[in-house]
Amino acid sequence: MVKLQAEFMERDPYYLKTEEALKTICLKLSMCDTYLRAIPDNSTFSIEIQTYETAYVTLSENPKCEDFPWIIKDDAVEMINKNLLPLKDIKTDCLNLQLYVIEDTANKI
Repeated sequence: MVKLQAEFMERDPYYLKTEEALKTICLKLSMCDTYLRAIPDNSTFSIEIQTYETAYVTLSENPKCEDFPWIIKDDAVEMINKNLLPLKDIKTDCLNLQLYVIEDTANKI
C-alpha cells in the first residue's frame, strides 16, 4: 500500500488535480438548483463510500478510526418510481467520485 501511495505522490505531489476536482464538485453543487426541483423539507442525504475489504480492515485497525461507525451494506436500494440524475464524475489518482441525485418521480410536480 505504501508503494501505491508513493506512486500517487510522484504523479501529483501537491494533489492539485484532486483539489481542482473538488472545486469542480463545489461549483456543480452550487449550480444544481437551476435544473433540479426545490428540495422538500423532509429530504435526506447520505454519503456512501465503497472500498476494498483490505482498505476496510486497514482503516478499522487504525487507532484514529476506531470510533468511526462503519456499516457494511449488503443490500441494494430498490429504485421504484425514482430517476437517477448524474451530476458529475471525478477520477483522479487518489479520488474516484460519482455525484448524483435520486429524484422521486411519484411526488414530481
